[in-house]
Parts: sequence; structure tokens; C-alpha cells
Amino acid sequence: MIKAAVKLLKSTESIAGVFHEIGSAVTSKNLGRFRLKENHNPGEIINSELTPTKNEFLKIAKAKVIRTQFKHHVNNELVRHVATRSLMDEVGKAKLVRNELLQAATAALGHDFMQSDIHHSIDITKEAIAEVVGSISRNPEAIQLVNKIQKLDNLSYQHAIEVSLMMIAFGRELCLSNQDLVEVGVGGLLHDIGESKPIDHARSVRNITKFKLYKEHVAAGLVIANQLQHSSIVKQIIQNHHEYYDGSGYPNGRKKGQIGLYGNMVIIVDSYASLVSGRCCDKPLTPSAAIGVMNACRGTKFHPQMLDQFIQMIGMFPVGAKVKLSTGDIGVVIKQNKQWKMKPVVMVLIDSKGKELLSPIHVDLQLISDSNAITIIKEIAHTSNTFAIDDYFKVTHD
Repeated sequence: MIKAAVKLLKSTESIAGVFHEIGSAVTSKNLGRFRLKENHNPGEIINSELTPTKNEFLKIAKAKVIRTQFKHHVNNELVRHVATRSLMDEVGKAKLVRNELLQAATAALGHDFMQSDIHHSIDITKEAIAEVVGSISRNPEAIQLVNKIQKLDNLSYQHAIEVSLMMIAFGRELCLSNQDLVEVGVGGLLHDIGESKPIDHARSVRNITKFKLYKEHVAAGLVIANQLQHSSIVKQIIQNHHEYYDGSGYPNGRKKGQIGLYGNMVIIVDSYASLVSGRCCDKPLTPSAAIGVMNACRGTKFHPQMLDQFIQMIGMFPVGAKVKLSTGDIGVVIKQNKQWKMKPVVMVLIDSKGKELLSPIHVDLQLISDSNAITIIKEIAHTSNTFAIDDYFKVTHD
């Protein structure tokens, strides 16, 4: 995945430009013409998620089509997950759950796998991931937002946690059972467990000898998974996370259905997480640029229908993305609008003059009339410390 992703970056600028034009073409004439006003009650931000929509049933239908391609390897049960808590209500709990996952992941990933108490560490990790599944089931966007806010110094742990969280969210989108969501979360967390130590992915792949050695981490990870008697789901994720849909990956050159549902899931998730973090390239890509790179490989590197479903879940501007509006104001995406991916709910924190607001303004871009259209003109890289939004959310302990 890493070697291929570096090659894909050659086309990133042109693809990313397409998304910029989509967002900006309508808005340049509106820039600075009016003052931004709150048009959305913060208390109602997630209420629409609690009621089934046509999109919800369409998602289930798409999940069924995808899963029938892997019917010999997957539980046929389709579970419909519906949000039961608001973003504001869940985000505090999501912070606690995510911190518990971090503690468990640190213990598991930093462990000597020859020690006898590793099984206890893995059990604690599973318990933590079960809590994550609960949080994502109640509201899938809260923990995504928290994870964007609270970045880690250790990039390997950060990547493992991001892949784990996105695997669970993706599994929810594919209507997996809660039990299977726990397993894909464990697989996501441990997918690179065969690495003996963190490496500089962007540079090591340019050294052929180092890259050959690096590729051995897949087999090493599978050995560890077998020793710990992990489920077939976890093993499939570890074994196939560097394969590709067209058979050009490694270590076995598997393709299409040979990779399995969970293997195809992690290929997409691992690639996206690596691109937006800069783990496999010189600098991080914005989510829209990463999606553009991946969409260019739809049907070659990535399972086409599964990639479509993933993009539908992530959105053009994912929860947690820092964005600049056509008004000049700057904020963070806090909710997706399922029908209008270019028009999410944005929590504005800095006004057009660069002044931080005492109280955030919540704007649902979908609700603004065409004549006064406000749109996103660009994303702001997460390496930019334009603002910290952690203080805007209160931690609850229920």
C-alpha cells in the first residue's frame, strides 16, 4: 500500500483541484457580501439522525449487495444501526472511551508478545474496543471528532487507533453485528502488529532492501495472531492489509474476493488513514485530496462498491475537518448531511477578521438558501494550529 500510495501522489494536485472548484465556483461571488449568522440550534444538531431516512434504507441495500460477494466468509446477518444520542451528549463519553482505548492499545502494542500476561492485555483491549463500538453505535460522529481533536505524539499508536475507529465505523456502515464490529476494531488496531518497531514509512519504501524487510511484517503479524488465537476476522485483516483488489499487493498477490470482506475493508481504511496523516508520503493530504487519490484507483487498488460506501460514510469534508467558508469564517465540521455531502454542519470558531469567537456559531450549510449560499472554499491542514476546539465540548461521565 505504501509504495503504491507514494506513486499516486503524483496525481494528487490535479484531483484535489477538482474538489476545490466544486466548493468554490459557486461561492466566489458571495465572499464578504453578508455576515454569518447562526441558522441551526446546537441542541438539534443530531436529532435528524434518530429517525430512519431513505438514505438509511439505501445504505442497508448497498451493504447487502457488497456482502453477498463474500457470502462464504461472512455472517449473513444485516444489523441496522441507528444513532440514539446527540453529538453533544455523546462527545464527552466518546472522550473517555477513546482514552481507555489509548491506554489499552499502548499496553497491547508495546507489549513483549512472548510474555504470558499478553492474553490479559488483549482481553483489556477487546473490552475497550467493545466500549468504542457502543459509542459509535450511539453516535458514529462523536468519537471521530474526538480523535481529530486529541492527536497523539506516537504516530504508530495514532495510526493504529485511527484505523481501528474507522474500521468500526465502516463495519457499522456495512451493517455488521456488534460482535463483528469488535473483531474488526481489534483487527484494525493490530493490523501492523508484525512491525518490530516504528519506521519512517515515507522514506523507507524508497530503499528497496528496507522495503523487502518491511514487507515481512505481515507474516510476522499473522504468527502473533495465531499465537494469541485471534478470530478469523482479525487474521484476515492482518494478512491482507497490504493486498490490492487487482492483485498488485503483497505478500500473496491476492485479488477481489480472495482478499475477503474484512481484508478489502482494511485496504481502504489503512490507505485513507495513511494519506491524511502523511504516514506514507512527505506531507499529509486533506481528506478531499486523499479521497481523490483513492477514487482514481477505484476498481484497481480498491473494491469499487466498498470504496463508494466508504466515501459515502466519510463525506467530502469529514467530521473534524478544519474548513474555511466563503464568508471568510473558519470552523470545524461537526456533522455530515447524508444527502448533501458538500454541505455539512460547521461549528464556526473564528470570524472573517481572524478573531476567535467567544461562543461558536453552528451553521448547517444545507439550510442556507441558494441566493445566500455559503460553501466551503478550502480545507485547512491539521498541521495548522489555527484553533483548538477541545474546550468547546464538555466531558460527561455517564
